[in-house]
Amino acid sequence: MLLDLDRCVGCHSCSVSCKTEHEVPLGNFRMRVRYLERPDKPTIAFAPLMCMHCADAPCSFS
Repeated sequence: MLLDLDRCVGCHSCSVSCKTEHEVPLGNFRMRVRYLERPDKPTIAFAPLMCMHCADAPCSFS
């Protein structure tokens, strides 16, 4: 699975699509989005952390 991290804005739509696709129970998530502070810039980077179980993942960017 390949993700373009430059396109990630931390919206959590990937988490929601994973939860919907796999009917994950309320209060649980199979994936999450980490917020990372950049030491060289005053901005925040986002890193989606996926479970890597899907062959055709609905959470990946196209």
